[in-house]
Amino acid sequence: MASLAAAGLEARASGGWVDIGPGSSRNPLEVDLLYAPVFKRAEPVPLGTGPFAFVEGDARHIVLERVKPVPGRVARVEFHAASTARDAFALALRGDANAVLNLDERQAELLEGVPGLRIVRGQGPHAVAVWMNGSRLDRAERSALAASLPVAELARAYGMGCAPLDATSVPEKLPPGQPLQVASGSSDSALPRAALALRRALGGRGGDLVVEPPTRFVARLRSRDFDFAVGTVVAWPLPVLGMFTRTRAAWNWGAYSNPRVDEAFGRGDAGAAIDELRRDPPLVLVCRRERIAAVDSRIRNATLGMWGILETLPDWEVSP
Repeated sequence: MASLAAAGLEARASGGWVDIGPGSSRNPLEVDLLYAPVFKRAEPVPLGTGPFAFVEGDARHIVLERVKPVPGRVARVEFHAASTARDAFALALRGDANAVLNLDERQAELLEGVPGLRIVRGQGPHAVAVWMNGSRLDRAERSALAASLPVAELARAYGMGCAPLDATSVPEKLPPGQPLQVASGSSDSALPRAALALRRALGGRGGDLVVEPPTRFVARLRSRDFDFAVGTVVAWPLPVLGMFTRTRAAWNWGAYSNPRVDEAFGRGDAGAAIDELRRDPPLVLVCRRERIAAVDSRIRNATLGMWGILETLPDWEVSP
C-alpha cells in the first residue's frame, strides 16, 4: 500500500486484500501499475522486490549486487553514465564496458566482429509516431491526412530495424489545404530522416521542417507549435497509449480529446479504445522500434527485455 501510494495511486486494505484505485494522473490504472515499483523502507536505502539491491551510486554511476547469489549468474552490476551516445560507444569499443545499450544501426554494424563483443537485438515497447495537432487540425482533416501518409516509406527512412506496423496499406490521395509544418527532435539521429521523408511526402502541402534539440522540441510539443511532429510513443502494451491520447493526459502532445477513448481506457478496454483511435486518429504509428545492444561475449544468453530493457539481466549466464 505504501508503494502504491508513493506512485500516486489509491490503495486501502479490504478483508485481507488491497483495493487499488486510480490516482490523479489520468492514466489508465494498468499503466500506473506498470510504473509503480514495490519497495519497503530500510537502512541505508529502500529495498525493492527485485533480485538486485542498491550498494552505492550518484548522478554518474550506480552499483547493484544480487541479494541471493546464484552460481553462474551476474552477481554485481555497475552502471556508468556517458556524456553522449558516442562516448558510450567508445567505452565498449575500447573494452572498458561489458555492455552498451541503445545502439543505432550504424554503431551496431561497426561493432560486428569486434573481439569480445556480441550484438543483441530485441523489440522494445516504443514506436515511431507522427503526431497531428488537434488544436489546428479537426477530426475530418486528421483522418484524411492519416490515411494519406506513406507509412512503409517513413519506416524505411527511419531505418534502424524499425518494422512497419502497416506495410501493406496503400496511401490515399493527400487532401488539399494549407502547408503543414513538420517538427522533430534530434535526440535520435533517425527521427530527422523520417521527418524529412514526411515533409517530402506532403509535396505541395509540405511547410517548414524544424529539427531541434530535445529540450526545445519538448517545449514546442507542450506549446503545440506544430502541425506534424515526428517522435516516439510507448505503444506496447496497448493500455499505455492512454498516456498519449486520453484528454489532458501527461503526454497528450496533440491536444486530443475524445470521450469514447477516455471511457474505453477508463473501463480497461484497450481494444475498444484502439478502434476509436483508428476512426478518429490523433497520431499515426509508423513502426515498432528495435533495441540494439552490444554485450561481452562471455555472457552466453543475454537478451533484451520487452518492457524494461534489462529486465532479463538476472538470468544472464556468465562464463568463468
